[in-house]
Amino acid sequence: MMDNEALQALIMEHLEAIGITCTTEEIAGKETIVAEYTGESEDLPEDCTITVENLTEDSTEIGVLITVFSGFDETQTVNVARVVGELNKYLQLGCFSVIDDGALFLNYCFVLDEEMGVNNMLAAFLASLDAVSAAAIDAKQQLLPLVKGEVTVEQLLEEGLVVNQ
Repeated sequence: MMDNEALQALIMEHLEAIGITCTTEEIAGKETIVAEYTGESEDLPEDCTITVENLTEDSTEIGVLITVFSGFDETQTVNVARVVGELNKYLQLGCFSVIDDGALFLNYCFVLDEEMGVNNMLAAFLASLDAVSAAAIDAKQQLLPLVKGEVTVEQLLEEGLVVNQ
């Protein structure tokens, strides 16, 4: 199995090759890849962090955490928390979660086995990242009217929330 640093470097190399700017930071004691969503659209998530951690000598976990929104006030946090369960019903990968500090995240982790080989590991990672990024963008687009106070929780739920992956 490839060591964590080599796998992180390979992931960063491939992300940068497709136009995603990455840096590394130490977050909660772990070396973490931070990828920024670029563009002027308010529909885009804020960022994506990627961690690589060995579980056993022949398996590695890749964790993806997308910051969909941050900086909610108390009302926004409560409102988004009331609808997050509806969003999660439709996800094939990951889980949305709201924290009391006023943020909405999409979390996804998966395990790589040494039998997969490097090309299959990268393909699995990139396909997963694409799917969870699309879900985060879709959710943000649907939640923007609620966050902006243009609709109520009840109106949003009546319209229906469906996250496509």
